[in-house]
Amino acid sequence: MKRILTLALAFAVALPLSGQAQNSDSLNLAADQATSMNKLDDLMGRAQKRLSYIMTNLGELTDGNDSNNSFDRFKDNLDDLTSIRSDIKDRVERVRELQGQRIAAWTKEVSGMTDKDMR
Repeated sequence: MKRILTLALAFAVALPLSGQAQNSDSLNLAADQATSMNKLDDLMGRAQKRLSYIMTNLGELTDGNDSNNSFDRFKDNLDDLTSIRSDIKDRVERVRELQGQRIAAWTKEVSGMTDKDMR
């Protein structure tokens, strides 16, 4: 009976601690970072698609086949690629920022130090 009561008490004490671990700043930042990485992956896919279109447009232009307005499409795709490149740069910066915040939060959680102590 004492053994069961001791186990139940230990479980009751450990249960709130496991909830805190699941709610940690570093895990929340890791989730944000994963979301940001997925967006970066989507941007990379869009950039590859635009590059493929640009190569097709260039092929049509070198063949002398401009019936599809290849040059205008080339310019549009190049403008889109430039815009996507800018978005990629911004997203990479965000991922780096989140990584730094995540490392700081994890260090704080593991060490048990406050913000003031860490400075």
